[in-house]
Amino acid sequence: MPRIVRFLCKLLYIPFLYNEKIYTAIWFIPFIIIFFLIVLPYNLLGRLFRGSRLERILWAPTPIKQMWDISRGERDLGLKSETLIFQNNIHRIPCDYNIEDWLSETLSRIPVFYAVFLWACMRYDVFHYYYYGGLLILVPIFWQLELPLLRLLGKRIVFSAIGCDIRLRSQAMRHKYNCCSSCSVFCDEKKTRERLDHIKKYASVLVAGGDMHEFLPESKWDVPEYAVDIHEFDELMEVKPPSDKIRIVHGCNNRQWKGTEHIITACEKLKEEGFPVELILVEGKPNEEARRIYATADIIVDQLLIGWYALFSIEAMAMGKPVCCYLREDLIWMIPKEPPCPIVNTNPENILEELRKLVKNPELRKRLGEMGRHYAAEIHDFRKVAQKWVKIYGGE
Repeated sequence: MPRIVRFLCKLLYIPFLYNEKIYTAIWFIPFIIIFFLIVLPYNLLGRLFRGSRLERILWAPTPIKQMWDISRGERDLGLKSETLIFQNNIHRIPCDYNIEDWLSETLSRIPVFYAVFLWACMRYDVFHYYYYGGLLILVPIFWQLELPLLRLLGKRIVFSAIGCDIRLRSQAMRHKYNCCSSCSVFCDEKKTRERLDHIKKYASVLVAGGDMHEFLPESKWDVPEYAVDIHEFDELMEVKPPSDKIRIVHGCNNRQWKGTEHIITACEKLKEEGFPVELILVEGKPNEEARRIYATADIIVDQLLIGWYALFSIEAMAMGKPVCCYLREDLIWMIPKEPPCPIVNTNPENILEELRKLVKNPELRKRLGEMGRHYAAEIHDFRKVAQKWVKIYGGE
């Protein structure tokens, strides 16, 4: 961080012994002055000379792998698309800008959030966020000004969903199988509703497909929110599973959400029936390490409670693996008809039966794996998904 910024942070910090709201309000004064004296005129002149072209896209600030892949696809289409995150996670998601180091000191957080927002306003035409919020979401008091200010500048504001950023516990628990009943994570549903209501007032486009669509029924549902580079998995397809046992691999970043206990029970029963199966649970592994384990699988099991498939299922299909995942009956109409989706619809009640079929039938596993690779390439290839997002940015 520049020394002058560090000096100003300390100068303002000492008199108030760091009262966060006061500190935030003090830094808001230069922020809003710069916005109206520099950023707003700059954008007005830019629109005068550049027109209303939507060529510069920012994905931020949640560290999600598909954000990086779709951004790459947009670049391949000739657009300037970049990603920015506040901090990375165990998967070490690639990004263009990671401001984690700038946020490491309490003194610098608020002015950095303000400065990054002003910088982005002068650099991008489209702001693509997830429903957790945008660049000012962690700024007390003034976070609600971000979207109105972006609209004032004529920016295109797009929101898409990833799960708990939009999921409402009371609504999800109406379904027989759901990921909220056994979840121990506290979700403040009131705050989620307030955040969603605020977003709906100012967003240009709302997207939420699959199980997330019911929480925002006015949103678009037919734009894939998950994408992969299918060729990243070419080498992994050459990995052969062990020949002495049927290996079932389950990626469980959260056992409560995924219904892991039902999978463990089903595999134990298969062993009791004499089937040579082994269950591998992948937990807390970086993405590349986890992929290498997935590549050794005969069968991949995703989740049994949520009701829709996501990135794990797509990556498994891209590797040519048969995939078990729960697809809620009332959501299946959203799945593309062509090519057919080969995911084995699996829930806590039929998991034993479906695994038994796959364990007994290697030809079925092979056929579903081939269909899955084709499905992932046709529906979730990052370049094809990027083309659909670009149309969304333009208002189609």
